[in-house]
Amino acid sequence: MDDPLSRIDTSPLDALLRIRAELDLLEGRLQTMQSRRDSVAAAVYARVRDDYERRRDALDADARPLKAAARASHAALRQQLAQAGNAHEAARLDREEIEFRFSLGEFDATEQQTRLVEIDRRLAETGAARERAEALHQRFLAAFASQEDLEAGAADAPTVQLRTLGEHDTQPASPPPPPPPPQAGGAATVAMKIPPADAAGATQVMRTLKRDGTAPRSDQTLIMRTARLLPRGGDTGAQPVVVALKPLLLGSGSDCDVKIAGARAHHAEIRASMAGFTLTDHGGGVRINGVAVEQHLLRQDDVIDIAGTQYVFRDL
Repeated sequence: MDDPLSRIDTSPLDALLRIRAELDLLEGRLQTMQSRRDSVAAAVYARVRDDYERRRDALDADARPLKAAARASHAALRQQLAQAGNAHEAARLDREEIEFRFSLGEFDATEQQTRLVEIDRRLAETGAARERAEALHQRFLAAFASQEDLEAGAADAPTVQLRTLGEHDTQPASPPPPPPPPQAGGAATVAMKIPPADAAGATQVMRTLKRDGTAPRSDQTLIMRTARLLPRGGDTGAQPVVVALKPLLLGSGSDCDVKIAGARAHHAEIRASMAGFTLTDHGGGVRINGVAVEQHLLRQDDVIDIAGTQYVFRDL
C-alpha cells in the first residue's frame, strides 16, 4: 500500500540536527565566557570570542540550504497532517452520530455494535496515521530553532504589505505608493495599514514588496482567505469569530477579541503570516485536537480547547 509519508524527503534532517548540536554548544560557550571575562586578558577573550562567532556563522551558512530543502519537504507533510486530522475527526463524528442515533432508539444494541465495528477500525487507522504524521513533524521541528523558524522561512524574507479586498472585488487594486527606500546597509521596513476585514470570507492579500520598494510581480502575490472559529460544545451563546489579518487575542481580559471565561487574561493569540494562521499559547495552556501545544499552524477543522471552551477552525 502506498504510504505518502514515506515519499517525504527527510535527508536534510540528520545534518541539520548535527549543526544544531554544534550551534547549541557554541552558544553555551559564548554565554559561559561572559562570566569568565575578567579571568583572562582582553586580547585572549576577543580572540576566543571571534573564533566562536566565525564558527557559528559558518554553521549558519551550512544550515541555510539544508533548511530550504527541509522546509520544502515539510510543506508536503503539512498537507498530510491536515488530511490525517480531517479523516480522524470525520471518523470520530461518525461514531458520535451512531451513538446519538442509538440513544434516540433508531436501532437496537446489536445493530449499534455492528455499525461501530467499521467506524472503530477507521478511528484506529486514522489515529495511527495522524500520530505518525505528527511524529514526523516533531522530527522536522527538532532540526529547527522553533516552529516559526520551520514554517515561516528565512529571517531575511521580504517585507509584506497587507491589504483586504472588498466582497465584490475581482482582483487586487493598484498598490499604494512604495515606502521610502532603506538606508544603505539597513533592513528594509514598511509601514502596514491594515483595513478591517469583518466580512466572513473576505480575501486577504499579502503582496510581497521588493527590497527597493518597487511594485511586485504578479507571481509575488499570495491570496489568503479569512477564516472562522466556530463554537463547539454546549456554549449556545457563543458566536462564530472571524479570523483575519489583525492579531486575535483570546482570554478573559477586557481587551481580548475572544473572551473566554476561566481563561487567563491573555491566554493565547492567533496571528496571520505567509504560512497561514498560527496560534501561540501565552502560558495559559492550549490543546489542539486534544494535544497540548505552545505554537501551532492552524489547519482545517482543528479543534482548539482553551480552559474548556472549544472552537473549530475553518479556513473558508
